[in-house]
Amino acid sequence: MRTVVHVGLHKAASRFLNHEVFAPLRQDPGVAFNPRAIADALRPAQLRRDAKHARRVIRVEHERLRAAGCTLLLLSRVGLSGDMYEHQSGHREALEFLRDAFPDAHVLIVVRYPPDWLLSAYRQSLVKGAAGPIERFLNFYEGEFQPRRARRVRDMRTLEPLRLEFEDIVVRCDRLFGADRVWVVRQEDLRSDRERVMAVLQACLDHPLPRGGNGGSSRNRGFSALAIQLFCGGRHRVRPDDVHDDQPRPRWYGRWVLRPLRRLRMIFIRHVFDRIVYRDWDLLARNAMRERLDARYTDEYARLTRRARALLDRGSPVIADGQLLCISDSAE
Repeated sequence: MRTVVHVGLHKAASRFLNHEVFAPLRQDPGVAFNPRAIADALRPAQLRRDAKHARRVIRVEHERLRAAGCTLLLLSRVGLSGDMYEHQSGHREALEFLRDAFPDAHVLIVVRYPPDWLLSAYRQSLVKGAAGPIERFLNFYEGEFQPRRARRVRDMRTLEPLRLEFEDIVVRCDRLFGADRVWVVRQEDLRSDRERVMAVLQACLDHPLPRGGNGGSSRNRGFSALAIQLFCGGRHRVRPDDVHDDQPRPRWYGRWVLRPLRRLRMIFIRHVFDRIVYRDWDLLARNAMRERLDARYTDEYARLTRRARALLDRGSPVIADGQLLCISDSAE
């Protein structure tokens, strides 16, 4: 039985892959896609609570599937790549657990250019979270990206944009599973060269993809820049006194006041405003934030790009002469 685990990243075509590519495979009786027992056991919260129990559940379910004649176990758990709002924290422990549970697994990783990922993460934070300018989300104060002093500022999530560890996830998977079992795909190629990406996914699964699996598009579109500017505090300027963690509000206030209001905001923007007029621009262009992020991530992403494009060209992590597509140990 072949085991393939899609470990992320968040905000990198995960919804599209799950709904448009992987879910239709359930129609094949020989495919087990995210069986509940194993999927629940791989939740980060479950791994932290009782990893031994999770390992037992996985072992029992794995043997049951094998005995039932399953030929492909396909798991998609983006949480294994770490907490998206905590700089991928927890990915090392999660990947080590994954290696222990499925030592022969093939690992699929979809990466995305970090500045674009940060912009998408900001938009995602606005869907159910507090409104505020992107500078506050990225801890951009006084013309520079600053170390994070609080996880939430004025009830808004924050992160340090210079600490993303996308490359480390790939390098660690290479070491744990072997580079011949690690399939790295770029979200950008999924948009521009979908046919070849689908061929790679089919080779990774060693199973034919259903017709139409390469024709859908993600509906997980973020709020437009205009909507953010008008309704999500996008025009506000950050201030030095922003850098503090607000006193937590009473639980009832968040549940009965903030949550309904934010849901109404999301419904209005997504289903009314952005359907009528969707005007977008690069929010990172403000204060030259993108230039600073490009300087940090261009070289790193170039290495991941070479890895992903070589995979598209070869169709397999193994090159014809027996060498592997891997990133140098110096990449860390």
